[in-house]
Amino acid sequence: MTGSMQKYGHLGMGLGAVGLGIAVVHFFAGPFAPQQHIDVSLGEIAAKIAKSATREFLNQPQPAPVPKVWDIDAVLRVAAAVASVFAIVLAAVAYVLKEKRRVATAAAALGLTALAFQFAIWLVMMVVGLILISIIFNSLDLDFA
Repeated sequence: MTGSMQKYGHLGMGLGAVGLGIAVVHFFAGPFAPQQHIDVSLGEIAAKIAKSATREFLNQPQPAPVPKVWDIDAVLRVAAAVASVFAIVLAAVAYVLKEKRRVATAAAALGLTALAFQFAIWLVMMVVGLILISIIFNSLDLDFA
């Protein structure tokens, strides 16, 4: 195939690079929306868990769920994921249309790397958050049993 016919692979590489770029910039430069200090957030989470456990123990109704607010950070996370998924899909299309394997592989690799980066960061943050919450609960010395 000629160079002009490699459009799906090249487009996939571009979208994968954009997805990875957004994810990396958001991780190192973000968050961009105003955030509460971490000790305030963790204290509120611990208090909500304690109140929820008390309501459950006393058979009281739980409060209605509050819809999640979309901010610039959520939009950036979704944009990175969407660009990455499109890169992977375009890489598959490039393979099917017998475009150059190197270009299609690069598109798939960039898309998968962007998704893996976001997932790894999310996983690390969840583990750190759970460790911090368990430390807070241990320091409160509450006995629910």
